[in-house]
Amino acid sequence: MKKLSALILALVLAFSLAACAVSVKQNDGATGQPAAATGKNTAAGTSTSSPAGTTQPGFPADNSGSPQSGDALSGALDALPSDLPGGGNITGGLNDKWPADIVPDLPAYPYGKITGFTGPDSDGEIIIKAGETSQADLDKYLQSLKDAGWTVTKSVGEYDYDYTAEKGAYTVYLDLQIDTLVQFNVIIAKTGAWPSADEYPVPFGPPEGYTIVNADISLNDVDGQEYYEFSFGDVGMNAAAAEKYVSDKTEFGFDWKGKHWNCMFEVDISSFSENKSEFVFTIYQGE
Repeated sequence: MKKLSALILALVLAFSLAACAVSVKQNDGATGQPAAATGKNTAAGTSTSSPAGTTQPGFPADNSGSPQSGDALSGALDALPSDLPGGGNITGGLNDKWPADIVPDLPAYPYGKITGFTGPDSDGEIIIKAGETSQADLDKYLQSLKDAGWTVTKSVGEYDYDYTAEKGAYTVYLDLQIDTLVQFNVIIAKTGAWPSADEYPVPFGPPEGYTIVNADISLNDVDGQEYYEFSFGDVGMNAAAAEKYVSDKTEFGFDWKGKHWNCMFEVDISSFSENKSEFVFTIYQGE
């Protein structure tokens, strides 16, 4: 009886070991390589594939038989917006033509190729980029601007741009980047009417013979003291003409709607150049 029991037990153990061996062989043989190498890179740097239902490092298991990385990446790209500022798109790049409809009075840059533009933004700034160009190309373009009546100055000191070009309501900052890319930052000043003397305490009129730009007046408050800040620019007015215009406006008093007001010219804020002068005045009540 004991011999029969021992024989039965030996048979059971034999069948169990055989089943384990079959299972290990199936799992190892499915990829054609040792189990320890499954899902890892080979010495040559090529990736191995995983069988259906298994997990490859970095990817979740997929019952369809392949990792989900391709579908996930494709879906993420499809979800990106197709439109960019300036009319560009992800797949085709930004607009590759000079935006003549946005900057009609700025001569097109004829060298290299336009790689994109954006704007105008909330501040009215337009950014244009031209690639495959050079310093020599930029020098020729700047000379053509001078010949067309633009005022071109080279930046001195630590500025984010190399040159400034001005004409009329246009101010253009040009910067040569990585020797082959020119960036244009274009600002077009807004022309506007002089503030009405019936609405605001502005006791003088605009300079005659010039284009007024960026005229703005705002009411401010500092420690309960209200005052107006009035600023504007004059296109074509040089420093000599600007100094003559403000010679009798540095600081004076006047009456407006039954109250006494003072006007002070802000010398430290205002600026004069060959092509455009900018003025800032502070106007406040007081004796």
